[in-house]
Amino acid sequence: MEALKIDVLFLGKLENIRKISIGTCDLLRNMLPDREELIQDIELCLIEGLSNVVIHAYKGNSNKKIRFQVFVNGIQLAIKIFDSGPGFEFDINKITLPESHESCGRGLFIISQLMDRVEYKMNRQVNYLRMVKYLKE
Repeated sequence: MEALKIDVLFLGKLENIRKISIGTCDLLRNMLPDREELIQDIELCLIEGLSNVVIHAYKGNSNKKIRFQVFVNGIQLAIKIFDSGPGFEFDINKITLPESHESCGRGLFIISQLMDRVEYKMNRQVNYLRMVKYLKE
């Protein structure tokens, strides 16, 4: 399997997220034609991660840009989502499904359930969420 790297920079508008995720997943389908369930999981995680940046990190400020990368090789598929928001404390072991009456918090739970590894790094200029799915058959 050849390696693939996708690197996208776009304005942080919610309406851009769906279009960009569809395009990204179309490329992944060409590379991994027999892995539709995996592609659907990746699409959901990508949408959740990018939406979190727009809604929580940028508070709807659509003038800010979001960058994400997808890297695929024969071993893993990794996604990194970068933002310049204030960041947040992240502990994968403390992520739980929110109560049904709560309006947010499901995105990170979904991501943590679908991906094999999830990490978040925060610094002064750029934060990133890294999600990894191992490509075992």
